Amino acid sequence: MATFFVNTDAKSNEGHSYHDAWVARGIAVTSGRVKFRQKLARIARGDTVLMYANGLGVVAVGTALDDEVVDVTDSSALVSPRESIEYHRQVDWHSDLRSTPISASILSKLCGRAPRQVVERLEKGEAQRQRLAAQLAAQRSTINLDGEQIEEHGSFPEGAVRRVSINAYERNPDARRVCVSRYGTQCAACGVVFGDVYGPAAQGFIHVHHLIPLSKVGPGYQVNPITDLRPVCPNCHGVIHLRTPPYSIEEMQSMIQGAAGDEKRNHRMQPVREETPVADT
Repeated sequence: MATFFVNTDAKSNEGHSYHDAWVARGIAVTSGRVKFRQKLARIARGDTVLMYANGLGVVAVGTALDDEVVDVTDSSALVSPRESIEYHRQVDWHSDLRSTPISASILSKLCGRAPRQVVERLEKGEAQRQRLAAQLAAQRSTINLDGEQIEEHGSFPEGAVRRVSINAYERNPDARRVCVSRYGTQCAACGVVFGDVYGPAAQGFIHVHHLIPLSKVGPGYQVNPITDLRPVCPNCHGVIHLRTPPYSIEEMQSMIQGAAGDEKRNHRMQPVREETPVADT
């Protein structure tokens, strides 16, 4: 999997960055000439996407959910009122860094320089790309979890439907924290712990997977973090969504065990045993 920066292009919008809209709608956007559509199309499903806002830095980290670039011309669906056509990609912005963005100076230390293009691939070795993505996302996860007293029971509103070009659901960070508090940061499918692999920079980094796809729930849906959510690594999360409906955790575990060709790998990828959910009281 590759890692890409996508710039919110405040320069073309009179200094305004639409990163809040990108996060709310689960999209990455380019606009203008066809070449900018082609640049967005370089990102493949499962690739890591770093949302970069000029003057701020990296404000979100996500995973590309599909390979489709959608041409948007309907004024009600456009992000910027200045544009006549936009190109949209669906992205799961799983790590929100808007309150603590990674500045251009820090990026220069990590990557050699800050991104300069609208869409730019991080041209580093695989290990360094993964380490950077893990470090960026882990910063948000650590902020969410440190010093919090979390009540395991109860449910949280998953979010009201927003009237945009499509229905978008707000994922509740409190629900994520309860899920991680209960199940930890070990992938429920393959068993990987990012802190064990990459060290302190990636400690606490993990995706949270909704067992019920968000597209299948409606307004007022109450997500139960214990029964409805599971921690999964980005690789497994990407594979889970290769199919519609998504693969279950159990199917992923069977897939991994079947692919394990020798006893050593089978031991390393030992799936996490599911705990019996605690009933709400």
